[in-house]
Amino acid sequence: MAFVEALVRVLGFQLEHPVSGKITCWTSDGTQFEVSREGIADAGAQNVQFWQSPTDDLFVSWTGTSSGFRFSFYLNGLPIESRLALANGLVQAVLTDLSSQFCEECAFQIEFD
Repeated sequence: MAFVEALVRVLGFQLEHPVSGKITCWTSDGTQFEVSREGIADAGAQNVQFWQSPTDDLFVSWTGTSSGFRFSFYLNGLPIESRLALANGLVQAVLTDLSSQFCEECAFQIEFD
């Protein structure tokens, strides 16, 4: 999670909502709840929202895998410029920082729903 937060922070995202200062997660049934920074791990959260502005958010979820975690970034709450910047940042991070960890595995994938 720290790697993802550092990556999106460079692009202007923060974990805390810019107005309320709250950190939010979602249950599997779609209920939003507030959590402390420490509570993300303690609550067993598997997703979190990052904020670029009070109305532009990035939803990130994750699942554990045998080699670590698989992160999903949901970009539908962002303008196209932010989507492009985030995708570019993710690709650069994978190619420069993580490439040695993913020799025979998928390290970056884009899916459209």
